[in-house]
Amino acid sequence: AIAVSLVAHAALLLSVGAPSASGSGAGGDSMQIVLGPVSDRPSPPDAPAEKKATKDDSAEPRSEPVENKEPEPTKAEPKPVEIKKPEPKKPEPKPAPPEPEPVARNYLVFFDWDRANITDEAMAILRTAAENARKGNISRIQATGHADTSGTRAYNIKLSERRARAVQNALNQLGVASNQIAIDWKGELEPLVPTADGVREPQNRRVEIIFP
Repeated sequence: AIAVSLVAHAALLLSVGAPSASGSGAGGDSMQIVLGPVSDRPSPPDAPAEKKATKDDSAEPRSEPVENKEPEPTKAEPKPVEIKKPEPKKPEPKPAPPEPEPVARNYLVFFDWDRANITDEAMAILRTAAENARKGNISRIQATGHADTSGTRAYNIKLSERRARAVQNALNQLGVASNQIAIDWKGELEPLVPTADGVREPQNRRVEIIFP
């Protein structure tokens, strides 16, 4: 466009300033430069040169290559830690009561002939019986009075009863309650040593104490 405008401008100057054939000097031929018709229309102002669109320019803007990065593994959110409440302490079981000590369960208290009083030897045996009754948690004591065959059967029944009651009273004094002691009497019916009638046998003049 710029080249065409310059050519048209030059042609206009030449057509105005060139001398005509009649006005030229006699000594030489006149030179007439005829150029192609020039349009009287003023040429438009020079437009800025358009930038040729290239194949690359017509395309959409190219984005930079993106590296194919493997996605980072998502971190699992930490699970809330459950705080366990301490369990209430169970009451400790009460210790079992100690087992009673093994104790002797049979005792013999002997008497003098035709007597129901407690001798020193008899009292020592009764102390042992009362102490063992406490150790063994004995709740019941059986005391049975006996007599030998000397005397009548009726008299010996009464005598064996007195002996049983004497033992009961002595045990009461040693701390054994009366309701824990059951008494009985047999006379001469159950001798420890069998004898004929009318025999004074020391082994048969007795009170047997039993822890049932």
